[in-house]
Amino acid sequence: MEDSSNAIIAAIGVSAFFCLLGGVFVSLAIIIVCLWRIFNKAGRTGIYAFIPLVSPYQWSKIAGQGTIFAVVYALIVTFGTSTAASNQTAEPTYTSFVGLVTFVMYVIIQFGIARRFGKGGLFAVGLIFLPFVFYPILAFGNASYSAN
Repeated sequence: MEDSSNAIIAAIGVSAFFCLLGGVFVSLAIIIVCLWRIFNKAGRTGIYAFIPLVSPYQWSKIAGQGTIFAVVYALIVTFGTSTAASNQTAEPTYTSFVGLVTFVMYVIIQFGIARRFGKGGLFAVGLIFLPFVFYPILAFGNASYSAN
């Protein structure tokens, strides 16, 4: 009796794992399609959304930020956060500072993205805190990109 209940529990656990894994893959596929469409709406090549150093640069350019801002953001996102997190001897204030700067720049970019696609501040807040809901709205909705 005990062996069969352990087998049932193991089967339920394995099933739950594969269901969660499938959900992660479906969510990832949806986000990939959304990013591709958003980049295309902004007049960029969709593949740019997946190149590590190019993607944050292009996001900030789509948001209307200057080249220096875009380069700094791309470098911090690509190298800064991983370096700060992996450096065991780094001061906690350095790691916190890099995270804070990255988040502030991310917020600025999301507000710029919302503005460039003709959306308001509440939509930008949605992009920041619920991107899995608001990116599909931006990608598949009737919002069009305006460089002004």
